[in-house]
Amino acid sequence: ILKNKVELSGFITGIENVISVGIFTNTTPAYFNKNLADLAIQCFNDYSDFFKSKNINVFKDMFPLVYETRFDWEDYGYNNFTDSFNIPL
Repeated sequence: ILKNKVELSGFITGIENVISVGIFTNTTPAYFNKNLADLAIQCFNDYSDFFKSKNINVFKDMFPLVYETRFDWEDYGYNNFTDSFNIPL
């Protein structure tokens, strides 16, 4: 969920320390790693047509985002959770 209330589908990498998110686009996932800001900006630009179709016109409109998981690993001590993800510039 982005600042402008847009909801996107995707995935996270990590559980206790999420280092990246992937956003499903019309073709392939767009990857955003919080440790690779330059590549995240490049990725946003590469998928700009998709993001503009979702009313996300510039990189700063994308982050921070709030994610909500839809898995339940109760047996491993993890339940669905919500958190925020940001790319520090």
